Amino acid sequence: EIASSLPGVSRIESGSGLSVPIIQGLNTNRVAIVNNNTLLSGQQWGNAHSPEIDPLSAGNISVISGVKTLEYSGNSLGAILRVNPPRISNEKFQTSLFSQYSLNGNAFNNYLRMNQKHKNSAWLIQFGFKKSGDRFSPDYYLTNTGSEEKNISAFFSHDWSKSFTTELSYQFYDREQGILRGSHIGN
Repeated sequence: EIASSLPGVSRIESGSGLSVPIIQGLNTNRVAIVNNNTLLSGQQWGNAHSPEIDPLSAGNISVISGVKTLEYSGNSLGAILRVNPPRISNEKFQTSLFSQYSLNGNAFNNYLRMNQKHKNSAWLIQFGFKKSGDRFSPDYYLTNTGSEEKNISAFFSHDWSKSFTTELSYQFYDREQGILRGSHIGN
């Protein structure tokens, strides 16, 4: 959803929290997503699935198109959606907590971010947890629309000299998403 605010990007929504980016008329596995310089391999998704990225763990999102896409491997016919990691603050120690609650679905969202900068090294750790039950409309409950999402991301950098820096990152994302039973037709 956040990427659709970029020029040339729109989206297909197929449920609460499920959306797929459309770039130059192409979507799903025709658009590559690069997260922290890693091509996402779990991209055999259709309209009922969304990319496995926590938007709160992203520093910024950009679109790469044209000849510049040759820099990245993969079988993408369209553009590339690039998710860059956040920058580590220059503060000695910084922490922030974000909590949100919604009555529809009895949903809550918690997010914690901590980072610290030392003389030659710095680290950043982010934790996120979201959970919601079945949502409802004014007339009825939308059965099987609950979801649960857990994610962790950690970044570490150390400057050995002015010309040599080591960076290490780890990201974990897990989501269980219910799909509205009334949206599927067939046997």
